[in-house]
Amino acid sequence: MKQKQMWVVGSVEFTALFEDLIPRLSVEEYERLKEDVAAHGVLVPVAVDEKMQVIDGINRIKAASELEHRSIPIHVHADLAANEKKELAIRLNAFRRHWSQDERLAMTVALRREKYSLRRIGKILNLSHETVRRYLEASGVAKDLPDTVVGDDGIERPAKVTRRPVIALKNTKEAKEAYRQLEEAEGIHLPNSIIDVKRLGRLVRDHKSKTYNRADLSDRTVGQATLLLGDFAEKGETVAPDSVDLIFTDPPYGGDYLGLWDELGRFAEKILKPGGLLLSYSGVLYLPQIYEMLGRHLKYFWTFAVRHTGGRKTVYSVNVHQAWKPIVGFFKPPFKKQWHTFPDMTTAGQSKEFHKWEQPIGEAHYFIKNLCPAKGVLVDPMMGSGNVILAGMALGMTCTGIEIDTTAFATAQQRIEQVQKKLGKEAA
Repeated sequence: MKQKQMWVVGSVEFTALFEDLIPRLSVEEYERLKEDVAAHGVLVPVAVDEKMQVIDGINRIKAASELEHRSIPIHVHADLAANEKKELAIRLNAFRRHWSQDERLAMTVALRREKYSLRRIGKILNLSHETVRRYLEASGVAKDLPDTVVGDDGIERPAKVTRRPVIALKNTKEAKEAYRQLEEAEGIHLPNSIIDVKRLGRLVRDHKSKTYNRADLSDRTVGQATLLLGDFAEKGETVAPDSVDLIFTDPPYGGDYLGLWDELGRFAEKILKPGGLLLSYSGVLYLPQIYEMLGRHLKYFWTFAVRHTGGRKTVYSVNVHQAWKPIVGFFKPPFKKQWHTFPDMTTAGQSKEFHKWEQPIGEAHYFIKNLCPAKGVLVDPMMGSGNVILAGMALGMTCTGIEIDTTAFATAQQRIEQVQKKLGKEAA
């Protein structure tokens, strides 16, 4: 049997309780510690049990002994069980020493192999149980870990508890809506977490779009709306020249997409009526380039604004909290002021229910109603989930929506068909 190490400080003998539990100091680290002890003494009390077995502080004891110190500060932790001493040793070291991620990972795996639960390990290492979970997943030793674990309460449980989806509902109205959505989404896989009815709706729509029969995704007419699947530069050829009162759209904002603006300007120049308008959501960073590219084909007349609500968007490249979003306005000459005076700023809350770049229907409704002639012709060449078309349909416009992304097109098609059915019932 291996004999425990022993050190003497003054007349007191100390023995090591856990020699290989804590990552060892390198030679250089130990020498620096020893120099500090020589200069200032032992400043952090050594943790021992009632038998002077060292729970924490072996290196301080060793340095003090080698330097022949006569006294050191001591904390005696009496009446601790063996596992409590071990956990205290790890906790004190994890709190005081700057362990590397590899050292924390190794300690996490070691404790898990001894059947410690995630929360129990997290408590000892001062980590969240989710961080502990990630460490274990990163360790690549899942097959070698025990099938059961023991928590702080001493109860042994299965190591892997199968979590089930929970849909948190505020009232019976939400319960009915959740039931309807689940009925419509046969075979949907829900995350093993708590979700609300809005997130359920998004998951159901994503599921339906992904499982939508691709044969059903094709150009079609739904009431007064024509839906075209493809790139607007190609599909837009079917739109008659000089036939459109208003183009209202929302291109991607990133620098990688700047080329779209020149294509959009060229498209608008072709299909807009003389005096017709182009309105487009835009980011702020690239406004000079956007104005320049659209200005090759159309004339600028105004920049409208949408005020953000809810959480602020931070643009880190310029360290600005962006509180508004521009909608740039261009026209195909001549300029025809066909609208009454109205405020150039609006807001309609947040809307990312159907698409990650979606804008609220209320904003589209506001600008279409104010700037498009009654019963006019509206085109959205980057339709997304269809909000602009839906707003136009509600105002009695003749609409054309073009979208290149099949998932977004499927979502828009479903929404527009549902609204058309409702409009048909109301007309009947």
